[in-house]
Amino acid sequence: MPRELTVDELLLKGKLDQAAKLLSYVVTDKDVYEEIKQFGSSKRTTPEISFAQVLGNHERATKGAVLKFSNLKNALEQAYTKKTSEYELDADLLDFLVENDCGIWCINPLDDYSDNNRVFTITGHPIDEMIPESPGYIYGAKNAGDIIVNEEYVNSNPVLVITPKFIIIEYPIIDDDNGSTNPGGSIPSATPANKDHEVVKLTHIKLKTVWNTIFWTRTFKLYVVRGQGAYNPTNFTLTGNFPTSIYILLPREYARDKKWYPVNIVWDTKRNKEKTQQIVGAYRHRNKGTYKISGTVGYKTPDSLSIGGFNGNISASAELEVTGMGLGHSDWDRDWFYNTNHLTETYKGNKVRQTSNVFDFTLSISQL
Repeated sequence: MPRELTVDELLLKGKLDQAAKLLSYVVTDKDVYEEIKQFGSSKRTTPEISFAQVLGNHERATKGAVLKFSNLKNALEQAYTKKTSEYELDADLLDFLVENDCGIWCINPLDDYSDNNRVFTITGHPIDEMIPESPGYIYGAKNAGDIIVNEEYVNSNPVLVITPKFIIIEYPIIDDDNGSTNPGGSIPSATPANKDHEVVKLTHIKLKTVWNTIFWTRTFKLYVVRGQGAYNPTNFTLTGNFPTSIYILLPREYARDKKWYPVNIVWDTKRNKEKTQQIVGAYRHRNKGTYKISGTVGYKTPDSLSIGGFNGNISASAELEVTGMGLGHSDWDRDWFYNTNHLTETYKGNKVRQTSNVFDFTLSISQL
């Protein structure tokens, strides 16, 4: 059910809607469009810019680039004078956007859409998140007054949002192999690594990157996968596969606030001594883009095979290509896993693990 907006919220919502109409006219300019692509393409280092930065003609320095918006500034000021009457713009609109720290957010990069679908729809933030939709504007479009921007619309069309609060965000560079594999050295073990029949559960996850969590996406479809080696005792060969794929529907508030989310799903039904090395990976499922999870899996052949003249550790490569956005992957040595399981940082008694710098999780161990 919608909630009743306060007087200040109604004022803010009206200003954002006016700004959306104004920007829909401005973004048709070729030079402005090119500037907006600085935070609207797949190579962007940030998904947004503030009106204070634009109208103050300030450069925006990010980790990967310096963004400039002089054409956008000039076009906004000129269009505001030209379109005030047509769009019924308030006399203090531009000042309001600056003073209240409003911004422009590109939800998904243009590259997510087809080459013939690169026209931005502009919308104001709905303010009331219980009704996650708002009017959208495309200058000159015949149906411009009938566009409703919501989660389904954003999935099919590029959208710029006039935001009520500018948030400084830089997309993290996902660092695979973060804290993974056997670090070497002597680590005192709180849990002996020779236990053979144990169940490992994925207990909690935490997403530490920001997409469009403050807008319309209600849930995030995440997968955590496990790769291991399938041993063939007939010809003594090992083949890599991915027998575990855990599907998690992460609610928006957990993603937005970067909170731990309970999962409690079996990760490995039998973490025995033969599985010397596995692969762990995570990704966000989307209908666009691909991500490759790959690494090395290991297996220790049973001692009984020494009678046949073959015994030892063997390895193989394993690879899985998925649809969506990667959250990192790494190889895991079994002894390293056990030997580090008691170390800090922990959450609810379990060691905090990572597939990358943007995705944390914990695993619990129980004896069969």
